[in-house]
Amino acid sequence: MKQISNIFTLLIVTLLFTGIPAFSGPSTYDQLLKIVNTDGDETSCAFSTDRTLFVFTRKAQNSGNYDLYITEFKNGEWSQPESILQLNTDSDEISPFITADGKNIVFSSNRPGSRKNSKASKPSFDIYVSEKEGDTWSVPWPIYGAINSTDDETNPSVTTDGNMIYFTRTKFNNVKQSAIIQAERSEDIWGVNMQNADISYITFLRTYMVKKSADMPGFWVSAYEEDKPTRDVFFVKVDSDGNSEIINPGETINTDADENSIYQISGELLALSVNSGISGSYDIAIKNIPPDLIPDLNPPDKGEKEGEDDTASLRKTEKKKPVPLKKEKKNTAGKKKIPGESTESVFMIDVTSSGIDDIQNIPLKIILFDSLKEWSNPVDSMIVSPDSNNRIAIKTSVEIKRIVVIPEDDSVDGFAEEYIIHKNGVMTGSLNLKKTENNEFKIRSVYFRFNSSDIQLQDIPYLHDLLDYMRKNNDIRLSIEGYSDSHGTDRANMAISIKRAEKVRDYLVKMGIESTRLTTKGHGFVHNKNEGTSQQLRRVDFILSE
Repeated sequence: MKQISNIFTLLIVTLLFTGIPAFSGPSTYDQLLKIVNTDGDETSCAFSTDRTLFVFTRKAQNSGNYDLYITEFKNGEWSQPESILQLNTDSDEISPFITADGKNIVFSSNRPGSRKNSKASKPSFDIYVSEKEGDTWSVPWPIYGAINSTDDETNPSVTTDGNMIYFTRTKFNNVKQSAIIQAERSEDIWGVNMQNADISYITFLRTYMVKKSADMPGFWVSAYEEDKPTRDVFFVKVDSDGNSEIINPGETINTDADENSIYQISGELLALSVNSGISGSYDIAIKNIPPDLIPDLNPPDKGEKEGEDDTASLRKTEKKKPVPLKKEKKNTAGKKKIPGESTESVFMIDVTSSGIDDIQNIPLKIILFDSLKEWSNPVDSMIVSPDSNNRIAIKTSVEIKRIVVIPEDDSVDGFAEEYIIHKNGVMTGSLNLKKTENNEFKIRSVYFRFNSSDIQLQDIPYLHDLLDYMRKNNDIRLSIEGYSDSHGTDRANMAISIKRAEKVRDYLVKMGIESTRLTTKGHGFVHNKNEGTSQQLRRVDFILSE
């Protein structure tokens, strides 16, 4: 009778919480795997919570980069996978994850605009976020907060409650030196209480990826075991006291090949990428989780002695030295404000210099924003100089989310330094001023990300040099001319090129240039074999006239 009760309970829970037919196995997804796997590499993947969206990374055969693809389950079958054009660039887009509420895709990319080690030839991998907009996805932005660095940040995954992120940080130029990082969020800011996750300290594993299980008490990890050249999948089971047990699920999951990513579909199924596909390529596989790992939905009554499981075939390791895993903190984002609590923030910036003797006389423009979006119009600005202690104190109201500092002196090399306001009270930052080598103003283009009209932070110093030049030359008029790359229809390319020109014009007007001195024009995609990469095509040119 108890066995029947267990089966019935399993049936109900499966139907209600997974949306997957009861007792279904990997065969349920045969059609999905047939349309996803190719002779290229299909690697990291994720499902939406309702199992109707599947996003994955693909490097097509003979392709030079990884892109993100998506397929949707509708009318009883999976649609043909399509490249997510809003997210992909000429660089690599990898390790996607769909948040539990279905509103965001989080992924990693080494696209232009990502942080870059000074010794590196190209940007590092940073974590980006895209927001669902109807049937499509928004242009992505770097995750807000202190997550991204000049090292590689990959394999992001967000817990079901949306308050904790796990990701892999790999040191520049040393793939064997990596750690699993965990960080909390405060409103829209990630990076609060950022630290190495305890899983990073498992001595005999070099962990590549971590996914917290929503169905089981613990974490799935893809890791190198000791000196083994390929990765295997492990489950780190965590008890109610925070102690852990590392479990190798054996041949049910692992093979002699390389299992490089994992995603738990339900309480019974696991998706992973393994290089046992066509010609040794990476393919997505879906496998049954060993029954011994599935929590008992009808545990024995108190006083009833639970017998030994003679059928267990799981190899357990390091059991004598359990790894304590910290419990996640509850969501406090919606807590009420305490009466009398300060609503003003003070950002203290310590200023140093290279080649500048008297930095107290250097004017700096402070630009205030009430949005964390990578580009939004400023709400206020001010001119300040460092005090006698070489410090700048910036007071902001609760509405201010970030500030950008740029120089207002020709003797200082141009820069745009961004600081995030993530709490009330006093915060600190640093700034180094460098003496400029050349004061001559030269016209150049500004560039844009794929399918975006947002001005990039790196171009702000140049736009302010342009502003200063136009203020000094009142008879100068400016034609702002936008362009697009070759992706998309002629109509769409014309529209985005016009939006880019208008966005630059609006910024110049916001900063005090008369609109009568500015004209805009969009050209769409203009084929020119000498133009270079798609990044160089996505631009705004400036033409000066009197």
